[in-house]
Amino acid sequence: MLTGRAIQAFGGAAVTVCVSALVRDAFSAEDFVKAMSYIMLVMSVAPLIAPILGGVILITFDWHYIFIFLALIACIALVLFGKNIPETLTEEKEKAYLSKDL
Repeated sequence: MLTGRAIQAFGGAAVTVCVSALVRDAFSAEDFVKAMSYIMLVMSVAPLIAPILGGVILITFDWHYIFIFLALIACIALVLFGKNIPETLTEEKEKAYLSKDL
């Protein structure tokens, strides 16, 4: 159980880091702010909707169907987002990032 939770934590952290890096590489500074605001909107609304949807599933079906629903959502996400994501960091941006003093 602990190993599964650790894998889940690494996956959740990887998504957070990758999304912000992809958006930063793909958009200009003004568009980055706009895109991240939409992403944060979805990330803040999802925990509000999840208990309601879980309650509807629980009232309509048995509690086992909550896990079936989660498995279906995971399969849909793998199909939609399972493709390789192309490199988003252009050479110009990479040189700019490397030349900054960190």
